Amino acid sequence: MVSLVGETADGLPGHGGAAYLRMARSAAVAGLVFSALIILVLVLFRTAFPFDQLIDSNAALSQAQIDRGRWALYLLPFAGIAFIWFMAALNYSVGHADHRLFTTVFIASGIIFVGLIFVAGAVASAEVAAWVAGGDLLRPERLIPATIVNALLADYSARMAAIFCLSVSTFGRMRKTLPSWLTILGTVTGLFLLLVPFGVRYVEYVFPAWVAILSLYLFIKDPAGQRAADSSDIR
Repeated sequence: MVSLVGETADGLPGHGGAAYLRMARSAAVAGLVFSALIILVLVLFRTAFPFDQLIDSNAALSQAQIDRGRWALYLLPFAGIAFIWFMAALNYSVGHADHRLFTTVFIASGIIFVGLIFVAGAVASAEVAAWVAGGDLLRPERLIPATIVNALLADYSARMAAIFCLSVSTFGRMRKTLPSWLTILGTVTGLFLLLVPFGVRYVEYVFPAWVAILSLYLFIKDPAGQRAADSSDIR
């Protein structure tokens, strides 16, 4: 069991109390910021560019829709930055450097996830620029970038998010730094995101919801109670 006073039950070096608590709180704040920003970005983006509806109609995009899309694209990089901070702090507070395999998978999946949403944002930015310049989103060739954006946001990023969930849950279970209900929730979430068929609506909101739950736990958990529980386990 990992102790907040700097030693684990199995004799491996743990995290110092004050530093551990700071990192746990940092991970919590960064995770909550990421969850709020990415959900806001997704809502703005989906309401600004409802590509599935535009395919079946002749409606043109309004200026309000374009403005919402611009706000979504402006906020997206900040969501990615917040996730990187969340990942770094989480690696310290939940993971452990001794598990190099899981650390590599954890970091790689998180970085690829951020890269995928950034690529989706870049493709969407090109579409917005084309529309502002007088383009027509309803032309068949313009639906190709829209399909790419949807696939990156809802399908491929979900697979990387799944690996991230599974690696964090494995860390938490092996190091006893997360409660069993949270590791089970993370495992179920990861398996769902890994196996869900392509094209399922709203699947992109599942990962931010899990990050928010994990962050809330890290933020509100009782350090004194955790320390006492760890001490009793060691005895």
